Amino acid sequence: MNQNQERHRPFIIILLTVAILLFLTWANSNFSFGGFSFKQVNILSDVTKKTTPSIIPKAIPKEKIKLTKREQKLAKAGKLNVDSLMQVLQKDERISDFRTDSLDILGRFFSRLEQVEQGKNRVRIGWFGDSMIEGDFITQTVRSTLQSQFGGKGVGFVTMLSPVAGFRQTIGQAASSNWQTYTVLKPHKGFFPGISGQVNIPINSTSTPSPWA
Repeated sequence: MNQNQERHRPFIIILLTVAILLFLTWANSNFSFGGFSFKQVNILSDVTKKTTPSIIPKAIPKEKIKLTKREQKLAKAGKLNVDSLMQVLQKDERISDFRTDSLDILGRFFSRLEQVEQGKNRVRIGWFGDSMIEGDFITQTVRSTLQSQFGGKGVGFVTMLSPVAGFRQTIGQAASSNWQTYTVLKPHKGFFPGISGQVNIPINSTSTPSPWA
């Protein structure tokens, strides 16, 4: 692919993305793909006039609000305020109820934490995020809270090298300059980035000290 085509590629991708979103906005309906259900798309929602519904939707009857087994267990233990939960769900039926999927998954996570308390298991948590996670600003609090209650040590996953090593204050990190780093954004044949998205190769030379980190 020549250089002109490379320059035009981002514009083409953006144009296609906007065209697809405009089509989905025009279709004005929910859709499913590969077993996943997507909400209605409206790329013009910020610039179009919003109409206030003349009829307020009816509240959801209590008998139609079904708690998951995990929620029922928490309610019996006094750890779940059922009345407040039902008030939220009864307030407006336009609120989508995803509890069946999300809390069932979290229920398995909570069950593993219970096993950890009993010394029967371990839990490892992977948290993907942007620069706030890279700097450990949010995860340091969550990690220390969980470790204080359920045990465990350490500062979590740390890359051997980082271009912003000083950004994270919960560890001290330094390295020599004679390393070659390849990433998913700067790949090199034969070297495969790991879970961090990068791989570090030592540059050995007789005129410089051995690479260190």
